Amino acid sequence: MKSMLSITLFALTVFGCHLETEKYPIAFYHWKTESNIGQKELQFLDSLKCKKIYVRFFDVKWVENQKAAFPFAEFKNSNKQKLEQVIVPVVFITNEALIKTNSNTIVTLAEKISDKLIRLLDSNNISREQVDEFQFDCDWSEKTKDKYFLLLNNIKTKIRSIKEFDKIKT
Repeated sequence: MKSMLSITLFALTVFGCHLETEKYPIAFYHWKTESNIGQKELQFLDSLKCKKIYVRFFDVKWVENQKAAFPFAEFKNSNKQKLEQVIVPVVFITNEALIKTNSNTIVTLAEKISDKLIRLLDSNNISREQVDEFQFDCDWSEKTKDKYFLLLNNIKTKIRSIKEFDKIKT
């Protein structure tokens, strides 16, 4: 009886457990301001079957002498190498920029950010088909939460109206 129970448990364990291997697409973050992706890097990305690259497009920081937040340190694709991967433009917004930005000027800041995103896509040889989302990174706090989400909603509205992007992920 004991051996029958052991055989049954063994059979259930071996045949009853079916491990599904879920595949995760390979993606990379490119956090440098300038890109010099050449043939060697392209071959490496292809060998890994990389499908997506998150590219830091710029930061948004508070500029004290102008008493306003501005996008700066923008991404530049130096050799204009055309990438085949999906590109996700990433914008880092400092919490200080949100703290010091007046709620009344959030719409203006959203326009600056949106315009710069579109301009950088165009100037860096990135086609609309390669972009299906944007990513915004911010270490927002309880104090800046409302401003941050108001800013995101305004960016989303502006980008949709300019270039008909349907997806902005936050």
